[in-house]
Amino acid sequence: MQTAFTAAAAGGPLDDAYDRIPRLTTCSFDIFDTFLFRRTTTPEGVYELTARLLASRRSTALPVESFVQHRILAEAKVRREAGEARDSAEVSIEDIYARFPVRLFGFVGDEIGTLIDAEFEAELALCFVNPDMLRLFDAMKRAGVKVGFLSDTYWHKHHIHRLLISCQPDLAYDFLYVSSESSTGKAERLFPLFIKGEGVHTATALHIGDNEASDIKGGQRAGLETLHYAQASETLRSGFDTESFAFKTFCGQDRQSTRLDGGLRSLRRAVDKRLPAAHVNHEYGRRVLGPVMAGFDRFVSQNIEALAKQQGRKVATAYLGRDGFLPWRIAAQRGELDAHYVEINRRVSLIASATSADQLSRLFTSIREINATAAKAMLKFKPALIDRIFEKHGKPTMTGKRFSAALAAHFRSDDIASHAAAMREQMLVYLRHAIPNFDDVTDLVLVDLGYSATVQKCLRQVFDLAGITTRLHGLYLLTLDDAVDAPSGDDTITGFISDLVVTPHAKRALLRNIAVLEQMCAAPEGSVRDYSNGKVEHERDPRSAPHLALCADIQSGALAFAQCLAETLDSHRLDPFADGLVASSWCAALLARMLLLPSAEELRLLAALKHDVNLGTQALAPMTDTALVNSVRSSRGLGMAMSLAELPMWLGGSMADISPLNGILYGMFGAGHLPPTLLAGQAIGQIDVALIAGQNARPVRVNIYRSVDGRVRLQVPTLNTMALSAIAISIGQIAASGTVTSATLMSGQDARTALASANARRMPDEALSFAGVSHAGKAFNAADPDRSYLIINLPASQQPVGVLCIEFDVGETADSAQANTNRHAAA
Repeated sequence: MQTAFTAAAAGGPLDDAYDRIPRLTTCSFDIFDTFLFRRTTTPEGVYELTARLLASRRSTALPVESFVQHRILAEAKVRREAGEARDSAEVSIEDIYARFPVRLFGFVGDEIGTLIDAEFEAELALCFVNPDMLRLFDAMKRAGVKVGFLSDTYWHKHHIHRLLISCQPDLAYDFLYVSSESSTGKAERLFPLFIKGEGVHTATALHIGDNEASDIKGGQRAGLETLHYAQASETLRSGFDTESFAFKTFCGQDRQSTRLDGGLRSLRRAVDKRLPAAHVNHEYGRRVLGPVMAGFDRFVSQNIEALAKQQGRKVATAYLGRDGFLPWRIAAQRGELDAHYVEINRRVSLIASATSADQLSRLFTSIREINATAAKAMLKFKPALIDRIFEKHGKPTMTGKRFSAALAAHFRSDDIASHAAAMREQMLVYLRHAIPNFDDVTDLVLVDLGYSATVQKCLRQVFDLAGITTRLHGLYLLTLDDAVDAPSGDDTITGFISDLVVTPHAKRALLRNIAVLEQMCAAPEGSVRDYSNGKVEHERDPRSAPHLALCADIQSGALAFAQCLAETLDSHRLDPFADGLVASSWCAALLARMLLLPSAEELRLLAALKHDVNLGTQALAPMTDTALVNSVRSSRGLGMAMSLAELPMWLGGSMADISPLNGILYGMFGAGHLPPTLLAGQAIGQIDVALIAGQNARPVRVNIYRSVDGRVRLQVPTLNTMALSAIAISIGQIAASGTVTSATLMSGQDARTALASANARRMPDEALSFAGVSHAGKAFNAADPDRSYLIINLPASQQPVGVLCIEFDVGETADSAQANTNRHAAA
């Protein structure tokens, strides 16, 4: 009976095979991606390393990417030709390189052997044995099962034997069949050849492999039982291609390989197999967030270890609250005894280090809006003066920048210094309570998600004012390197994902969307607002219970990944985090994929979160706002939507929620690969518009623009003094048919202010009507271009200037249709 088993996640991927050992006489194993793994994202990494090995032995450069693509093309050509000439597309390595353009890369025809040797050397360097499969192999041998290998490969038997023995020197097998020497593959006749050659009794034989078509269906057709050892779960596999795109987009520095990841992807597949199935929140943590945080944890531990080895150093580590909570949990799980979770944030550190109103005002400049209650809660002194500032302002709220200016004008420096000294004293009491033997520490390492190292800079000033000489060393996930380039004295600031890993432009795109990561890493409590007798006083946490539960589940998944990874690293005898550049580059790609290219499932999981602004304001900002972004996109173009400075907090998620294409374009824009001019849209003609005031209609002509995503947009400026009631657009001049996708009205003191406004007012459906047009809802069909109109009724406005933006989805504009008609007539 033909049976296919799927890996049982709950008990391990190979439990089915172990259960069947007592009744087996023969077991065959697939080799690549089953018995052997590679330290590369895809098999193409072998070709890349081949090119690099060849280049290292030559005096001239070798274009790696062209070499890889020609190697892929050569194999595709020879397999196609083989399939046309005979029933099988199986070929040998010599066949492939016979179709490779060797002279293009500076080799002569008789040097094909040199290229083949280099590729096999790359295989030897990249391949390693799958320990889970090796344990099963050994268990079968001990039970007397006949074991060996069947492989669809262009390598010969002597190559495969050498490769297997190189990966596992004591490996002893009973048979080896390869498609290159049999001229047939597992999906064709290789299984029958193996069965006949080894005298296999199919009822007691099992084949294990990763390819469903060749290993599973091919084995079943030959009468064998099979076990599908899938490379990765569907969820994990679906993210790999996007990660590779993110790597090429964000990490395209000269020193970085796009495929040689040190085995990180292979390890992630292995970890995913070893961990039991779980709900989506937990699996997101272990598949997406976990690898990034595990790489950061290794970076932190390597730097702390190097620091501690220096003579005369007593090192302690402070993981800064709240965003350092998850990194601290990973370190504590690893057994890091000198890792302490220390609650110091930007707000308390700025207050404690302030000596003037100018220094303190930096606390408020990033706050969009603040009221008197929030300001008093943050500063906690001179409440009457704060009330007077708002009374003079005449409104209940003001911008953070305006309040900063008021601070400098109304607060005395000695009052601020006195308040800061009190905060400073309480902070130092807390530090001595949180970090054992604090006064003996010579070097305090600060770990956080990072950015501008504001807390470290403020803490340095706090220490200096208190006469504390302890050196400070910041280890951060991301750094704005132009803002942290000159730490004080012997202090240091080091970023895991620095501008040596991603460009400054790409870094700012990551930081523009970092809020979603902050929420996933943060502690499940309000931010610190003060200290009392060595204890932390917290703000009320405004986040909802479901929000906190979701983040807790994601953190749990990340911790599970980190724990399992540590065990898997030992069993697999490789370490993708050993090379700092490889580790930081791939973690940057994973982070870019997470923040800028989320999947639909991830959007469903995270889009409803709200960002805790965490400055004492109790404000929750929307993580995504698809309606806002789509409104800006439709009214002012994709480039303007991608450049929104403030809300929503997760712009990448909002873009991806509009459509996957918008998400991809935003990722490329964020990396600096799409100039704004390419996103601005192009003028493609003009159209007649009538401005209607009462019984009078004033005709004007406006430009028509085609956006980068193919939609047609026009903007109609209006003046409040015109007293307009409606605008009529000669819609037939745009297209014979189409759909009105949006109509928005922006207003301001002038046209520039109106167009810069993020608050575009979407016109209700009832404000739109058609004349001389057959239509269904917003879809229209204009039979007579000269008598077909879209009429938009305008609301009253208090602003001097308005700009009405209308967007259409049309298959073909009227001008394009006429041009095509003329061309056909001429032909």
